[in-house]
Amino acid sequence: MKVQAKELDWNNLPENVRPFVSKSQTFISARKEYEVYAVSLYRKVLFCLVVDDLGAPEFLPCVLFVVMSKTVPHDWICSAQLDEDVDLVLGPEFIARDLLAYSAMIDHETQALDLFWDRVTRGPEAG
Repeated sequence: MKVQAKELDWNNLPENVRPFVSKSQTFISARKEYEVYAVSLYRKVLFCLVVDDLGAPEFLPCVLFVVMSKTVPHDWICSAQLDEDVDLVLGPEFIARDLLAYSAMIDHETQALDLFWDRVTRGPEAG
């Protein structure tokens, strides 16, 4: 799945998205394309996992992007109703398996990051 960052008017973001992003802490470039490595629905906001302009994997609200390609890797799985805030995670098993796996990626835990960067480098066959 590929997305392209929108030209943003930071003052007009949807109210439910504002707690999760700010102009000074969100590092994406307008019109730049990003690969999506997972998708989550957290507190009724849809997020895309991308590698931002600082080279960090970050879940960012999908409203910041336009979808360029809807194709997802063959090995993505979907977990639903993980807890009261996380309604859905779609992605490779090491991210979408359960709430612990998702949280490890959110928290940039070492093992999750190792698996993530291995996948970025080698593709879906990396797991």
